[in-house]
Amino acid sequence: MEAAVEAIGLTKVFGGLTAVDNISFEIGKGELFGLLGPNGAGKTTTLRMLCTLLKPTTGTARVAGYDVVREPEKVRSRIGVVSEGVMLYRELTAYENLELLGRLYRVPSGRLREQISRLLEFLDLKERAHDLIGNFSTGMMKRAQFAAALIHEPETLFLDEVTGGLDPQSATSLREFTRDLCKQGITTVWTTHYMFEPERLCDRLAIINRGKVVMIDTPDRVRNAVKDFDILETSLDMADEYLLSELRKVQGVLGMFFSDGKLRLMVKDHETVFQQILETIKARGVVVRSVNITIPSLEEAFIQLTRGGING
Repeated sequence: MEAAVEAIGLTKVFGGLTAVDNISFEIGKGELFGLLGPNGAGKTTTLRMLCTLLKPTTGTARVAGYDVVREPEKVRSRIGVVSEGVMLYRELTAYENLELLGRLYRVPSGRLREQISRLLEFLDLKERAHDLIGNFSTGMMKRAQFAAALIHEPETLFLDEVTGGLDPQSATSLREFTRDLCKQGITTVWTTHYMFEPERLCDRLAIINRGKVVMIDTPDRVRNAVKDFDILETSLDMADEYLLSELRKVQGVLGMFFSDGKLRLMVKDHETVFQQILETIKARGVVVRSVNITIPSLEEAFIQLTRGGING
């Protein structure tokens, strides 16, 4: 697999704090790669080093074949970035923003017009091309940021929490758009708080915790790698906070999720604690409609691998 992004021994120290600690990985061309970790894990710092916004303390990284420290301008000309810190000019229209950025990237004028038209059409912004960016909704602004990141036809796209704050329809649209970009050969590095996104979208992912890479693999293999607990899933007619607090006290229950009448318990040695769990539920007068043993979701595996970190 041809590497689009390479990190070798990448380390970043701020004062006495090691934010990123000797991490190494490769991302293949056209791959959709997830970068996951709890708050403070080092994933955003890693992303900023790959985008040439921070210099590594030690180690090296190459993007599109160029060193991020020795050749930052060549890296920047071949990447696109969508994040909360990358904003467009609110007093300009969508078209004017894209035209300005295209000229800064020295896109030939004829090609620039074609690219602006294509991106506005593809991102469903054609009817709002000449409206001020400052009047755009959150979802439209995010789509405009995607267009800006792609105006110079980058080889690699870095996406930092791009679906945060979006309505479900807008978020789904951007996920599908990102998957289509990868099919066109654009490498994408994606950070997100939402575990279902990398579970459904990413070819591979890296889990980072306390500055170190915990695991790099496909979503399926990450889920299957967690062998020391099972998921006991029960369908209940109700579950109040008192019941959940009592279940947390059961020895062997590592964690739980309750949503839409389904209670998922992360359980160590389910055969031993199974009866106690059922007795605790029934003592509260709650009806158990069904019980299943299943493998962890990516979110549940993530919690176990990072020892409780869940906030991305």
